[in-house]
Amino acid sequence: MISKLHSNKPKPLAVSVIVPLYNEQKSIPEVLTKIQQALIDIPHEVILVDDGSVDGTEEVVTKMLKDNHKLIVLEGNHGQSVALLAGFENSRYDLIVVMDGDGQVDPNDIVRMYGLFVEGDSELIHGVRHSRRDPFFKKGVSLVANAMVRQILGSDILDAGCPMKIFKRSILNGFPYFNGYHRLFPVVAQKIGIKVSQVPINHSPRKHGTSNYGIGRTLHVLRHVWALSSNPMAMRENLSYKVKNIVQGT
Repeated sequence: MISKLHSNKPKPLAVSVIVPLYNEQKSIPEVLTKIQQALIDIPHEVILVDDGSVDGTEEVVTKMLKDNHKLIVLEGNHGQSVALLAGFENSRYDLIVVMDGDGQVDPNDIVRMYGLFVEGDSELIHGVRHSRRDPFFKKGVSLVANAMVRQILGSDILDAGCPMKIFKRSILNGFPYFNGYHRLFPVVAQKIGIKVSQVPINHSPRKHGTSNYGIGRTLHVLRHVWALSSNPMAMRENLSYKVKNIVQGT
């Protein structure tokens, strides 16, 4: 009998893809399908966190769940920082991907970022929307805010609010969570000594729903930036949430 030769090539690392949702019933079917197609060769789970949607998102997602999907439905609307935390705490793999469910970022970029992560030595790879397809006002305010973040904190992060990133779970140990940390995630990571790399990603216009972006949010971010300039750990808050339901795909 001739035994089969076994490849010495290591098995690919498994990833937990966390997607926070709020009123994305029209966008999430295409997003979820694209994630499955993009990651067909990478072992993964998809954690969808419904942050109190009122448009039928829960029902739409429930019908699409595969065996490697999990839907976490929160009681009420807590905001994206809390929704992501719920995703982190209910995921199982040591490599985490974060992306939005509005369809503006491309799940195919996960594969490229995954490859760069595996081949490199960064603990966090963060996306940069190099051809951002948002309204002029939103892009302009974001450009100014990012410039101020770099100036005040001495950071080199180009697009702090980009929703797509991949990182080691270990960087969450001791991470100073606060309400709004998701908009400054790579900046906070750098500030506490995490090695961050940045890569350009694709960006598309929003097809469905409306953005919650506004000038008030930018002012809120800048207040956090001033606080970060002194002591990031002092910003830590106890973010809490209540889970209404967890649905495991079959």
